[in-house]
Amino acid sequence: MSLRPSSNSCTPFELLEAAAKGVASVGRGIGNAFRAIGRSTGLLGAEEQARWELEGKVVDFAFDQYLSNGTVRTEVNRRGFDLVVDINNANRNGEMKAYIFGRAITGVVLAPAGVVAVIGDFNRAVENGHNGIEAVIRGGVYGMSYPNQ
Repeated sequence: MSLRPSSNSCTPFELLEAAAKGVASVGRGIGNAFRAIGRSTGLLGAEEQARWELEGKVVDFAFDQYLSNGTVRTEVNRRGFDLVVDINNANRNGEMKAYIFGRAITGVVLAPAGVVAVIGDFNRAVENGHNGIEAVIRGGVYGMSYPNQ
């Protein structure tokens, strides 16, 4: 989803379109979850399975560091907060709020599917080489597309 500069305002149609993209992001996230299942079980080949296992070890290590190291935790929290602020500052016209509204409502209405979408988007962001906090926020929470996704 592309964000408009904060100086531009959205029309009601553009807000509706952003909400629809949020709804659609849940479907894309579910597709990403199926891709993760295919990678983890070897359905997409032994090389993909090996990459998935390595990515899992990296994520496990990163979360272990977050939980056990106060300095790491403080830095990750700061960077996560800065990322959320940057995303929201880049979009003060309401488009992102409409997008998140569409994604959140769809995730709540389709309860388990929303959780699956978050997990799928997180896994895809990690697969594409994004760091942990960016993968959690941009991929999992916002469900934002990446250029190679």
